[in-house]
Formats: sequence, C-alpha cells, structure tokens
Amino acid sequence: MSDQIAIVEAFLATWDTPGGWERGVQEYFSDDSVYENIGMSKSVGIDEILEFARHYDRTTGGGIMHVRTSAIACAGHMVLTERVDDMVDGHGNVFFTTPVMGAFEVRNGKIVAWRDYFDTASLPQPYDGPGALS
Repeated sequence: MSDQIAIVEAFLATWDTPGGWERGVQEYFSDDSVYENIGMSKSVGIDEILEFARHYDRTTGGGIMHVRTSAIACAGHMVLTERVDDMVDGHGNVFFTTPVMGAFEVRNGKIVAWRDYFDTASLPQPYDGPGALS
C-alpha cells in the first residue's frame, strides 16, 4: 500500500468518532489545503475547512460519519476513493447516506487538496454555510 493511501485511509477512519473529522483535518491537512464539495462549497485553509464542518454539524445535528470505502487507488500524488458515507446524528441514527467519489492530493505526508463528487439531492437540506457556492 502506498503512503498516500495510508494517509487518506487514516483520515477517513477519524470520522467515526465525535470530533474526529476536526482532529483528522488538523492532523492530516496542510495549512493551505483546499476542500471542495463540487458544486456546493469550497474551503481554503484549515480554519475555513473546520468552519465548514462545524456549521454543517450545527445545522444538521450530525457529528460522525461512517465511511464504507469500496475502492481506493493511487496514481502519483492522487488518491481516488469510491465510498458510501453515512451521516449519524447525536443519537446514533443514520440520517442520510450518499455515494461519493473522492479525489485527494497528498504531498509531503499531508493532504493538500480534497474534492468530493456526489449527488447533492441526497443531502437533507441545501447547504448555504461557509464556502457555499452561489
């Protein structure tokens, strides 16, 4: 397994615990990382990425995500994932599930770019928070 895949898998594994997504961003991302939910939002830098996550958790009541990766591949600095993400509320109930294609760029041991592609119709509500695209 490549180092890049190991970093992405370790980051995805953090999502399964309360606060894990934030800890994962702080540990695995570069200071100037770019995170995009294609067609929905774009965040640049750790602070903006964390604000996106906090806003989303506040408005949806989420906080943990169970990730089921069905395929992962690495080409150079790029790691591509095919996943199914289950957002879980504070009571442990899955309140939405979405299939996702993710593209992670990993350089010098850090994630410097992350783009997720998914059908936004699967989301429980339109996103209008930090980094929202108009």
